[in-house]
Amino acid sequence: MAFDYKSFISEIKTLIEEVSRFESADRKYNSDKFKKWHHKVQDFIYKIETQKYSINCSINTRQFRIFGYGSYSSESQQQKFNVDLTDSINELKLVVENYEKYGDPKEHISVKKAEAKELNWPDKVTLDWFFKHMPAGMWWSLACAIVAALVCAYELGGYIQSHSISLPDTIQIKSK
Repeated sequence: MAFDYKSFISEIKTLIEEVSRFESADRKYNSDKFKKWHHKVQDFIYKIETQKYSINCSINTRQFRIFGYGSYSSESQQQKFNVDLTDSINELKLVVENYEKYGDPKEHISVKKAEAKELNWPDKVTLDWFFKHMPAGMWWSLACAIVAALVCAYELGGYIQSHSISLPDTIQIKSK
């Protein structure tokens, strides 16, 4: 079976249900069950993002514990873990909800591309054809390029003129 966006959503649903059934002993950043769950989520996000999908979930950047100098109480550590886990679950649920509401995000992109008007090049490209079919941004870029070329030519001419060696009007040849 091929791994596509529908499969990804199915796996994420399963993982959301799985983490909701964790017992309190498993709801710690260093528990084996959590580590496996966390790795599965990251793996599925990585797999789907290699197919040019963008998943709006920050689970990869969350540490699920407090890092820093000094000691932190287990209560503080657990509170940080709970906040990070809740945020991650909420983000994953939103990804699932968006899929259920709107479908595969790439399907909408491919429909837009299909609806886009394709530009057919004529047999003979004329200036009139360019005026009618070239976007305004391209005209703006072309005008800026022409102005830049003229400014460069003017500056180069001034530089050459100021650094040229002037020759005397008459050259005298000495005879023996």
